[in-house]
Amino acid sequence: MKIFVLIATTSLSLAFGIGCSGGSETQTSRTGTPYVFSPGIPSFEMTAAPTWHNEERGLGVTISVSNTSLVFVLESGIYHASYEISVQIYRREEETLLLEKAWVETTSAATYELTQQKQAKSSSYFIELGQGEYTVVVSLRDENSDKLGSRRLNVKLTPVESMELSFASLGLEERQPDGRYQNVLPFRLVEGHDTVRVFGVVNAPVKATSLDVSLLVVRYPSDTAVAEPPFLFSPVAGTFSRQGVNYSSPDSISMTRSLFPVRGRQMDFYIPVDFPEKAFYRIYLSITALSDTSREPLSVLKDQAEIVILGSGYPRPQTIEALIEPLVYIVKEEQMDSLRLAPTIEEKKRRFDALWLSFADNKAAAARAIKLYYTRVEEANKYFTTQKEGWKTDRGMLYIVLGPPLNSGVRLQKEIWFYSSTDPDPVNTYYFTKVRPSDNESTIENPTLDRQSYYDRGWQRAVERWRNGSVF
Repeated sequence: MKIFVLIATTSLSLAFGIGCSGGSETQTSRTGTPYVFSPGIPSFEMTAAPTWHNEERGLGVTISVSNTSLVFVLESGIYHASYEISVQIYRREEETLLLEKAWVETTSAATYELTQQKQAKSSSYFIELGQGEYTVVVSLRDENSDKLGSRRLNVKLTPVESMELSFASLGLEERQPDGRYQNVLPFRLVEGHDTVRVFGVVNAPVKATSLDVSLLVVRYPSDTAVAEPPFLFSPVAGTFSRQGVNYSSPDSISMTRSLFPVRGRQMDFYIPVDFPEKAFYRIYLSITALSDTSREPLSVLKDQAEIVILGSGYPRPQTIEALIEPLVYIVKEEQMDSLRLAPTIEEKKRRFDALWLSFADNKAAAARAIKLYYTRVEEANKYFTTQKEGWKTDRGMLYIVLGPPLNSGVRLQKEIWFYSSTDPDPVNTYYFTKVRPSDNESTIENPTLDRQSYYDRGWQRAVERWRNGSVF
């Protein structure tokens, strides 16, 4: 069961406990971009890379799960969640199962608010393996929902005497109020964040004496516009709103270079990095292994990652300004202008409350409608964020106004949402085309709704249900 808490206050703008436990992302990259939405499937991050343990060579697998992706059950005043992790290792060329291991992890929280923390709990497992190419499959089953999510990675282990550099792990960390650093998974930060640093663990060549590490931070223009209604024209192929990110106009922000002495076969490094404003960034990391006995580099290793800095209302709207903007899907233009142009915070809250009271028969009904609407806003942010907040995307728009689909699927390059059990029923079936930016190395996917004029009537009915309080 999902746990929600209604906060009793006198202001409707605060009279809801937004929250969701249990997720629905099929992760496709380090940035955590969801491709197919399927209600209830737990989401997680996993890495698998060559590493050393007690002088043994093998594979390190790390699974990171945040509380927000789990379903918590309240028992005896405490919130509990548990999930089973399964790891399978295959020899890639033969698809032969070499190893399978499963275990159960549990977590608990004293308050509902703690169940909504995004900080990830990580579990690591070392597997002794020789050189070769392997496929790692990790599955996570939420024991409270019995839903299963899985991820797969291919990994290559080079010979022990190899002169090549390789990553054991690479990631991003944010400093917490207590001074400790916490992994950022996926690579999303909220504007106003604390100190951030890139960390890496590298397997160094045998003869390496130092590592020359350079880090370049580049900002790219990205589409942050709010989705248009589903019955209007779809963006033209190749346009900015269709692609999501413009990689042809980079803006270099900073360049850092450091020299680290090698003190073993495996070593770690930390490099502070600054993202000055809400935007879409890519970091380029280059590591060169050097030796005192050679003028030529022993090996060069390069990697990159994309980071999105989001607004302060992510994933849960906290301020009245953050509460107002997602209303664009269900209120009239003059009502949005009235909310935005209110001269004071108090007046914005008064107009916000008055608007929702006009949608409902009484204060209790208005509070229920607010709770439902902004729970969907928060869930849309968690499920559908790409280069912009999830509530602004095409999938987020439909999810907020229509709710989660009855079913979903994939056909060729399209994700399909079904809002009817009748087949065929084109009026209640929505297709999203999987769009990737022109840059071949991009990890961003921008599923774009195939808009149709026949969606008009159903959309207007759905909006009207919010306006007249009959959404329940």
